[in-house]
Amino acid sequence: MKKILLALTPLLLLNAHFSNAHPEIELKNAFLAKGVNHQPRTKYFNDDKSPKYTNHLILSDAPYLLQHAHNPINWYSWSEEALEKAKVENKLIFLSIGYSSCHWCHVMEEESFDDEEVAKIMNKDFVAIKVDREVNPDVDATFMKISQMTTGGGGWPLNVFLTPMGDAFLTDTYIPKSKLVSNLPQIAEIWSNDSKKILDMANQNIEMMKVIEESQKKSKGIALNKDISEVAVKNLLSTHDEMEGGFGNAPKFPHEPILDFLLSSQSIDPSPEKKAAIIKSLDSMAIGGLYDVIGGGFHRYVVDNSWIVPHFEKMLYNQAQLALVYAKGYQLTRNPLYKRVAERTLDYVSREMTDDNGLFYSATDADSEGEEGTFFVWTADELKNLLSKADYQLALSLFDFTAYTEFEGKNVIRYKSLNQLNPDNYEKIDQLIEKIYQLRAKRIPPFKDKKHLLSWNAMMAKSFMQIGLIFDNKNYQDIGIKATSQMLSTFAKSDHLQRVNINNKTSGKALLEDYVFFIDALITAYDISKDDKYLQNSKQLASRMNNLFWDEEHYGYFMNEKSSALNSSVKQIIDDAIPSTNGIASQILVKLFNRTGEKKYQDLSTKLLGTFGNIINIDPYSYTSFVKANNMIKNGELGKVSYAYDGKVRIQHNFDESNNLNIKLDLEKGWNVNANVVLQDNLIPTSIKLTDSPNWGIAFIDYPEGQNKKLGFSEDSLSVYKETVDIK
Repeated sequence: MKKILLALTPLLLLNAHFSNAHPEIELKNAFLAKGVNHQPRTKYFNDDKSPKYTNHLILSDAPYLLQHAHNPINWYSWSEEALEKAKVENKLIFLSIGYSSCHWCHVMEEESFDDEEVAKIMNKDFVAIKVDREVNPDVDATFMKISQMTTGGGGWPLNVFLTPMGDAFLTDTYIPKSKLVSNLPQIAEIWSNDSKKILDMANQNIEMMKVIEESQKKSKGIALNKDISEVAVKNLLSTHDEMEGGFGNAPKFPHEPILDFLLSSQSIDPSPEKKAAIIKSLDSMAIGGLYDVIGGGFHRYVVDNSWIVPHFEKMLYNQAQLALVYAKGYQLTRNPLYKRVAERTLDYVSREMTDDNGLFYSATDADSEGEEGTFFVWTADELKNLLSKADYQLALSLFDFTAYTEFEGKNVIRYKSLNQLNPDNYEKIDQLIEKIYQLRAKRIPPFKDKKHLLSWNAMMAKSFMQIGLIFDNKNYQDIGIKATSQMLSTFAKSDHLQRVNINNKTSGKALLEDYVFFIDALITAYDISKDDKYLQNSKQLASRMNNLFWDEEHYGYFMNEKSSALNSSVKQIIDDAIPSTNGIASQILVKLFNRTGEKKYQDLSTKLLGTFGNIINIDPYSYTSFVKANNMIKNGELGKVSYAYDGKVRIQHNFDESNNLNIKLDLEKGWNVNANVVLQDNLIPTSIKLTDSPNWGIAFIDYPEGQNKKLGFSEDSLSVYKETVDIK
């Protein structure tokens, strides 16, 4: 569907019509209740320096919505109240979706949303609704799908025109002010004089959405192809940038689900092509640009092919996924650089993105002092004036200050070469980095979004715990366990989960993504602590998840509970910035079966994998979380902790620095397994065998001695292991 071509017509400025569902005094009191920490973002102030305008967003606690609470546009949050207002007044809806650290959202805010000329038109003819995509990803996903379907793309801010009934008929991303003030009155005029044209466009979108939903339904019961993993790898490698690393072209995103899948696939079926793609991508990102060399952690994406100039916002979900990818990369290669990057990323989160209760903040902005990237970039002359001569010379030798790393007249801090980074130099490099970090800390920092999202917190907690296992770092494990326990206290209510916590207040119904990532974190906490409460909580939440989101007729999980506020229900199956929620659901069901032996989990995971089989089989590129779940069923789990005999035997392995493998078996009380040396010829001994002999070898195995014991089913003594068994 093409966008409406709107002719330019003279703009008639009309008096703003501010009609508030909440009395002005109520909005004013809500503003006063925010206290001194609430800083209005607007250019319009009264003589007493109070904001000239306060709209319905002041009733929210979400940082992104509060950024717009003093726009002259009479914004509402996504609510039944706003949608009902549009129906009653028969007004079109202008829906704008963004998030607090979005650079172009801020640009459009400054140009258009905090502008009285735009507000006069908007308030007269539209009901304006603001959505924080991080708080309401279901709303975002619904309209982003329409945008992609009708325009071939999407992004943020995502601006959508809806009928009074809430059906989308036109979408756009960033809209310059000149275009907005021209288009708004013309769209309103079409609605007044020829509403059928708009309704026909909305109905066309509805029909296209139905076609997509029907195609998903037809996949039900189709198993994944036997070679699905090999096909996925082939498709992924065909898009790998062999020169610069990563997948696809600029703007370049890290695509963590792809890297995670390739790492797991390399563990199952090693190949030089996969390993080369993994190493090239990890090396290219670690050198600096996407990766913040000075502070640790990663920006969201880069605008070039060489990972140099980032969009400078930092998102919690990137830290969670990339830290774990680098830790797994270290497992694969033993490259100390990867361990360093993972540790510095976790240390950044622990230092700057964690509150006193152990929960994690959502993001930091790209902008500071009104400009993008100001906080992060430097010139050589700036450092020359601030550092000692020796430190300055070291900085010149390490970092690239040429035009290659230039951004807005300054330079992104990036190493000249990875060859400079070896453990012998870490101490000297870290001393310099710490000095620059302290200098940077004196600058005005980007805005920090301090809301806690359950799904992102769960991803981050799992990352701390798993990396703690990989690096044998108990501090990281403890941080993850603490966060997981705090999530239980904060977000878990008697009969449901909540999604958002801001200023110690929780709100919003949890979505599927909250359930799947939280269950995954709880399972990881159980694996580490052996505390059964985490497993029991994960089982209870899985049951609730099935009741709330499972489609009994066509299978698969809906993204949200059925809601009258959205006219369609989305099943999220594509791996995007975070993995597919249905894909992660299939993985946690496999994990629950492995730990409990309860067949219902196995049956449901098989059913779920078959729900979208036809779609995934055609092109598994975007569905690697499903393929990974399928591999887990075929090959077992690849984590540091795994289970056998319906969870009765816990297996943990660790490589020491000399590449010696230590395997520890924990047997449930009352359980025994045969020792390595058995007393009867007809018994199968416990033994370690290689399944990948071309790539690995065993120099020696040290099995413990068994204990002789008579069991009820045998008159003879048996040599068995019980309780804890250590094999080296």
